[in-house]
Amino acid sequence: MYVKYVNKFANPVVVFDGYEAETSTKYITHLRRSKGVVGPKVVFPDDMVLKSKKEHFLAIVDNKQNFINFLSEKLQTQGIKTLHSNFKR
Repeated sequence: MYVKYVNKFANPVVVFDGYEAETSTKYITHLRRSKGVVGPKVVFPDDMVLKSKKEHFLAIVDNKQNFINFLSEKLQTQGIKTLHSNFKR
């Protein structure tokens, strides 16, 4: 769906923000208190259908970054240029 949408534009470039994993040992506790949602870290192959809630999946920073990397690769294989931000929180 993303590739089909982005291909509507002439010479598209997709820019992604990066999500660095927290190094604090209190990261999970912080997530529970701030959002009330914590999900598992998911390692997914190309053909996996995710059966958890989007909020649980995206509550984990590693999941967000892995999804961005996955989507970026798929876009690039279709000739769509992608860039990744170096912004640090």
